Amino acid sequence: MILEDLAILRAALVEGGETAKVALPYGYTLRVQPDFEQNWAANQRQLASLLSSLDQWLRETLALNDSISVLGL
Repeated sequence: MILEDLAILRAALVEGGETAKVALPYGYTLRVQPDFEQNWAANQRQLASLLSSLDQWLRETLALNDSISVLGL
């Protein structure tokens, strides 16, 4: 489930374009802090990269373990 959610968020970021208003499923919108929005293009790419790295780590970890807990997300 979390892997699907990460993929949805990452896709929404990539498709979001140049504004910091990222539409998410079920009518939600990703809200960001003003200082994050000021450098949106770079932050958008970095956040998408972070989500890709987290996705990869989760998949690798799940391949070796029955389950894992990800706290703080």
